Amino acid sequence: MSDCIDKKFQARLHSYEMGMLSDEERLEFEAHLVECDHCAAELQEMQSVTKLMLHDNDVRAQVTDIANESESAAERSSSAGWWRRWLPRTALAAAVLIVLILSDWKFEIGPSDEVQATENRLVVLYFENLADPDDPDRLAEIATHLVISDLAGSQYLEVVSSQRLKDVAAQVTGEIGIARKTGSRWMLTGSLLQVEPSIELTTQLVDVESGEAIKSQKISGELGEDLFALVDRLTPLVKSDLELPEAAAAESDLQVAKVTTSSTESYRLYLDGMDWIGKYDLKKASANFRRAIELDSTFAMAYYCLASYDSTGFIDQAIKWSENVHPRERLYIQALKALIDGDSPKRKELLEQIVAEYPDEKDALLRLSQIAYFGAEYDRSIDYLHTVLELDPSYKDAYNMMAYSYSKGGDYEKSLWAINKYIDMVPDEPNPYDSRGDLHSFAGQTENARESYRRALEIRSDYYYSLEKLGHMYSFEGNYEAADSCYDLLLSWDRATTRSYARYYKAYIPLRKGQLSVALETLERGIEEDKAESQQTKWLAQKYIIRAMILAEKQQWQAALTQLDSCEEVGADFHSYQDIDCGSAYAIILARSGRVDEARAKLAALREAGKATNQSEAPHLVTEGLIELYAGNYETSIDLLERRREMAPYDRNPLLNIGLGRAYLESGRLSEAVELLEWQIMYTVCARLFHGLENIKMHFYLGRAYEESRWYDKAAEQYRVFIDTWKDADHGFPELADARERLKRLQELP
Repeated sequence: MSDCIDKKFQARLHSYEMGMLSDEERLEFEAHLVECDHCAAELQEMQSVTKLMLHDNDVRAQVTDIANESESAAERSSSAGWWRRWLPRTALAAAVLIVLILSDWKFEIGPSDEVQATENRLVVLYFENLADPDDPDRLAEIATHLVISDLAGSQYLEVVSSQRLKDVAAQVTGEIGIARKTGSRWMLTGSLLQVEPSIELTTQLVDVESGEAIKSQKISGELGEDLFALVDRLTPLVKSDLELPEAAAAESDLQVAKVTTSSTESYRLYLDGMDWIGKYDLKKASANFRRAIELDSTFAMAYYCLASYDSTGFIDQAIKWSENVHPRERLYIQALKALIDGDSPKRKELLEQIVAEYPDEKDALLRLSQIAYFGAEYDRSIDYLHTVLELDPSYKDAYNMMAYSYSKGGDYEKSLWAINKYIDMVPDEPNPYDSRGDLHSFAGQTENARESYRRALEIRSDYYYSLEKLGHMYSFEGNYEAADSCYDLLLSWDRATTRSYARYYKAYIPLRKGQLSVALETLERGIEEDKAESQQTKWLAQKYIIRAMILAEKQQWQAALTQLDSCEEVGADFHSYQDIDCGSAYAIILARSGRVDEARAKLAALREAGKATNQSEAPHLVTEGLIELYAGNYETSIDLLERRREMAPYDRNPLLNIGLGRAYLESGRLSEAVELLEWQIMYTVCARLFHGLENIKMHFYLGRAYEESRWYDKAAEQYRVFIDTWKDADHGFPELADARERLKRLQELP
């Protein structure tokens, strides 16, 4: 049989058969089936198995045996792809389709209880606080998490993670239903019977298959004994009542406080912080995590969350205190450290290890989808997200990421479908509307984008993501007063990083007007204020870069390079997703000033340094392409920039696309110049702010491409936009003078 003609569809075969694709995806997949013999044959084979399973009692029995055996095989194999090697093709299809037909077979389980029990897997269900059912201090929930963390330290017991428990509990009702959905052999229920003057805790082990209780455990605390001590006494009793290997009794048992935290209040603050993250309120989340580490300075996962959502400087403390945490959590901490260090391959390797060892870890799968997204592998990103949604159909972050992946993959309609699924889940949260605003912005729909950002701010007035982007929409529309008011509000924020990039945005308004002196002064004030607040961030580095670009526009070459020297002294370890950092800006300005050989030497040094951290070749291709553009080697420039664009055909990176559009224009490839610049000019997002001058000159380049193509009305329109935008410019741009002359000639045409 021939191979699939497009692997992204082959990866979705089972999702199609299981009815998990959207209407749009289903139609797209069915169109693929017409062209692809491989997938059509696979689907036919699966469907024939379905019919056989539905109508033949003997086959039904055999498939049941296969399913039971396959679960045991899964436990024996360390490879994520064991099932493809172990089962023949038809048996594999049958095993997959068990999900669809269990209820038809009249098994004594609900339709969502499709996972077969795995040997030595235990699920700890949420405990109840019988002493105080309202449980304002979340003691019962904390007890649940502590028991999970403590038992998870056993190498002889597979314990369902807290995250997986939360996901399944949201999908399935009833204790047995939840336990079966997680594929557990046993479940543990528990209750806090009293809290004062001492804690009393009781638990019960249940065999999931039979539903019968195995044994109960009851622990009464001594006066002053805390919840952590009780859990440490409880978990050995639970293990001893399970059918585990004899060696399990001899393994060392770390105190739960060492693998989590020593403070009940610290743990409660951590759980509150995680709830705020789920609502995208990072300000409140960070406040909770900071208070948590004030109470327990060894709380590794609180440091991890702070490093993720507040300041990367906390990662060293997370690493320091991660020695005793669960191996899964340690891998997450190490993966974040790799991200902060700029070691993308290491981060990907660690996340793949998490998924291989813990297949239910949807957060690791989501991060892998993000890696694929930022690597411009949008189809691969979507495939990861389908896997995530199979684990948790209500995972709103997956729909959010899917919307962006569809958008960057060039499918605006599907992106809106995905984001509307997200909105339907949480209509009273601001983030889905903020994301929808981004999607409209990517498509040049500034009015729709504004409305979405405003809706997010109506829900939460301090949602600064939407506030900054609302300011950008006003800027693109020329409503500078409204834009400036948005940026002023950001300057009043109590978060230093927010104030830092607001200072950058304040400079964008005069820059967009062509008022270079005002922009330089605004950036200089921003740099001084950043330094006063010790903001050694990428936003400080970015201010130096844009100042350098402005000075280069004024042909003050040495002053521009001096700004970039200061940029590198900041020590901001970043590489902008817009393919420009201090080093690449240095090489580009050298080329613009005519020092092409020095520019090439600088780029060679950047490439060599990038090898140490496995840096992508993509940004270097852009830098090299622009060097050759300024050197007048247009075809070479086109070759380099097209190679970069092939890596991400729908990436609207202004530096890349405007540069390539200019190279097309100068080489006489007018239709290609028009097509690319028309597509780029509708992209109204903050990414264009990082290239403010070229962002405006783009109208001039497109006007020239139209004019040389003899589309004179369109050319005149672009020249008018360009001239009007810079009508109050304080610099004698040669392009502006040229545009005025060209427009005058066009107006004089008969």
